[in-house]
Amino acid sequence: MRCPGVRRTRRVDARLTTARTGTAAALNVRRVSIAVLSIAFASCGQVARTPLPASPRPSRTNLSGEAKPPPASWDRALEVVAPSAKAAWVVTSAGVEYTGDGAETWQKFPLPGIDSNAYLDGRLAARGATAWFVALPDEPAKAVVYRMQVAPRHVTQYALPQDAQRGDAASVSFVDDSHGWVSVRGNSQRQRTRTALYATSDGGASWARVSGDVPFDGNVALTGPNEGWGLGSTLYRTHDGGKSWHATHPPTPSNSGLTPRFVSAAQFGDEEIVGIRVSTGMRGYAIFDVTKDDGATWVRRDAPADATYNNTGPPLIFLPSTAEHWHVVRSGAVWSTLNEGASWKVDTDGFADASAVEASFGAFDSGWLVAGMPGCSGYSCGPSRLFRSEDAGQHWQLARLE
Repeated sequence: MRCPGVRRTRRVDARLTTARTGTAAALNVRRVSIAVLSIAFASCGQVARTPLPASPRPSRTNLSGEAKPPPASWDRALEVVAPSAKAAWVVTSAGVEYTGDGAETWQKFPLPGIDSNAYLDGRLAARGATAWFVALPDEPAKAVVYRMQVAPRHVTQYALPQDAQRGDAASVSFVDDSHGWVSVRGNSQRQRTRTALYATSDGGASWARVSGDVPFDGNVALTGPNEGWGLGSTLYRTHDGGKSWHATHPPTPSNSGLTPRFVSAAQFGDEEIVGIRVSTGMRGYAIFDVTKDDGATWVRRDAPADATYNNTGPPLIFLPSTAEHWHVVRSGAVWSTLNEGASWKVDTDGFADASAVEASFGAFDSGWLVAGMPGCSGYSCGPSRLFRSEDAGQHWQLARLE
């Protein structure tokens, strides 16, 4: 498998990590596959786990910043993807913007024919100065793919094949500038559990339907021109461009009552990361299963002992920058590890006036964060703004959009 890109997890429910972090082609790292396992437990019960030593806790961070707030039309940032340390793509309630210089300047990309409400159904993938956005507008109620290029600045709309099904959820994943996949989950009663898969080998200019009924019910994560993961209630793997899929089973909790859901995937060259969430009640926490032999054997790593989260509240966000360097963001706190989760450090102990719902690290020391009102959950946050950190998540400043 070959993949020069890496991805990020944005919400706990499947943001494809290759779209979230920078390139990994230059990394001289060993073959590693890492599965992230979030385990939720009922408030009246608990799951056995090995706590890590407590870390010194820094003071709380005020996310207001000293910068002038963005204009009202840009007061709802929805998604951020950072393909490198200085670059970021941001979807907002008014369109898409790109910066290549750490938020000093921005370029706007209007998306014609799409109501701002459709952004809630879309996904964003980015590779350097090129990005793809897939949305599900009301009319027509089929997925529309937009390709945005910075130099020269240009946005192109592409339609999926005429037999594309109507959908209520979609995801997009690109492994390079040419090869990409789009998955669309059906929205009719008959199609509710069906997911269709489409592929392109020319950067999105043309699409072919690979399958109208893949076995997974979540997002798709491309890890090579013909390799990828199918996410959802079961984890699936393909090596033939999505024509056939086989289930794979990373370690899951010994408690048979815990039902896993595979929610995110990332690629670092030959290294892969798969994220899992298991829900049984109101609370949850994360563990990490690490494999160096394509899943033949696994080693468990624990998330920070205090990184529990509320299943109905802000999501837990897992953000690997390299195979060894990870961040975890939960609501108002940020943790980091430099050794594949063997030990963790608290970078930010809490945001005084906001709650993180999206995040992306283009490099270990360069992060972007979308935050809404304290205690909000996902897109129900109302006004949300974009913040940036240049010290691995210890401090955050408001990033002004145009």
